[in-house]
Amino acid sequence: MQSLGNHNPGLNGPTINLHTMTKPLLRLMYHRQALEYIKNNELLTEAMLDIYSSYLECKYVASRTKLSVLSHLVYKSRRNIEEAQSVVDSSVFSAIPQLVESPNPHIRRESVKLINTLADHKSVVAPINALNQIADKMGLLLCDGNATEVKSAIHSLVRIAVWPLYNRALGYISDITVAFSDATVLDIYSSYLQSKHVASGTKVIILQFLRWEMASVLDLGAQSIVRSSAFSQILQLPESSNAEIRVETTRLIKALTSYDSFAAPTDVLNQVVEKLELTLHDKETDVVEALDSLIQIALWLPGAETLVASDALESTQELVASTNPELGIRAAVLVSTIACHSELEATMASTIEKIDPFGRIAFLLQHNETRVVRRGLFGLLRMARFTLGARRIMDTAALEFVFELLDSPDFWIQLDSCRLIAELSSHETILSKVLDANPLPKIVKLLCRGNFSPWKNTPYDAALEVLCQIASWKLGAETIFKTPGVLDTLSKREFRNSIASEVHAKVLRNLAIHKPELDRLTSANGE
Repeated sequence: MQSLGNHNPGLNGPTINLHTMTKPLLRLMYHRQALEYIKNNELLTEAMLDIYSSYLECKYVASRTKLSVLSHLVYKSRRNIEEAQSVVDSSVFSAIPQLVESPNPHIRRESVKLINTLADHKSVVAPINALNQIADKMGLLLCDGNATEVKSAIHSLVRIAVWPLYNRALGYISDITVAFSDATVLDIYSSYLQSKHVASGTKVIILQFLRWEMASVLDLGAQSIVRSSAFSQILQLPESSNAEIRVETTRLIKALTSYDSFAAPTDVLNQVVEKLELTLHDKETDVVEALDSLIQIALWLPGAETLVASDALESTQELVASTNPELGIRAAVLVSTIACHSELEATMASTIEKIDPFGRIAFLLQHNETRVVRRGLFGLLRMARFTLGARRIMDTAALEFVFELLDSPDFWIQLDSCRLIAELSSHETILSKVLDANPLPKIVKLLCRGNFSPWKNTPYDAALEVLCQIASWKLGAETIFKTPGVLDTLSKREFRNSIASEVHAKVLRNLAIHKPELDRLTSANGE
């Protein structure tokens, strides 16, 4: 070899490209230098993040070097929210879209892991435009990635959509700003849910993550899904030939309808009810989930009216007498919930007389399966919010069974039994019927044997709420004064959480309001 050069035509003999020779050496030098930076720099300063960004963006840097940098950023971001915010604010974050479409699967996975780690800090504010770019690149993995990458990408896309929703809920960004990111992600999901080329397993994972992550974020995620183009695709999936897709779709719809803010337009609501009605006839589909969704829809008047006008009501009536108590209790609760709307009282009169759903619920409260009893109590509790619903409940033997359930060893049955008595006691028109059943000795017994925990929502807190509701009415206060043991229990009990203390004080205030009038009545009657 006579010379070394850079393809210089003036030299004789073979030549070697010096750039080609030095690339491996450069990669080695970059790798060692990066490891030194990682080892010797504890804080993610702006200068360090710029250096890390240059490694991630440079095509001459080896994949193992980029992996080392990404792993370090994941580690630092997981430990410290301030450093996580620093990463988001740096040029590293803008380099992530390029890394997500890297031909190296390890770099793709580590980039996705960094996104997930940053999103774990819900108060970290991320730029919406950058999130949209990442979402666009992440969507490509749904078709081109392997099974592991598909699942990871779906997870990350949901996290990207959820991230700004938390930012908005915590007051870090405005409502208008948020609209971009969740819409971008949901549009990507929409395209994959309707594509014939996307595997059924991928669609199942999309539906699961939408339910687990997005629909569970306050009610903002649910609203975003209902407003998106993805929702129209979701409503087509109950007709899928794949049973798993149908089940996951029903469960997602249930999650969406569980929010009081679920106020879909009338045409969309009709579609939801129509699709759920289809599942009531499909043995492979989880009918329980469909009934739970329909019950939630029936709680508000437009939903109840839609159900009455559809075939769903007729299909549900057939299930009320089902030998499967899980289906029977839900079907009875659904029909009863619709009948709780005073506007539909006349419309539902013949149905109520024919199948007696309230009586069916009362009967199933005696069932030996705890979950059946829980579901019945939960249904009655929501129906008792309606004046008509409370009146219909009092026309059955339900309250008698509810009193017996106060002695149940099951925490949730005790809790919802107390809540139901409290809810019924909030209606003055039926209070006398509630008091005729003599609930106070049972309530006092529960208060005496229970220990108030530092946490709220125990059966003992609910028992105190029963007294509070009863004491808010003159007839109730008079009954409390006359019932032995109630006042002694109120004066001797200690309440360890602030909620119980507030309710206890409210009970005493309610009694004090009525006592002067009751004293005057007692004096006037010569007692």
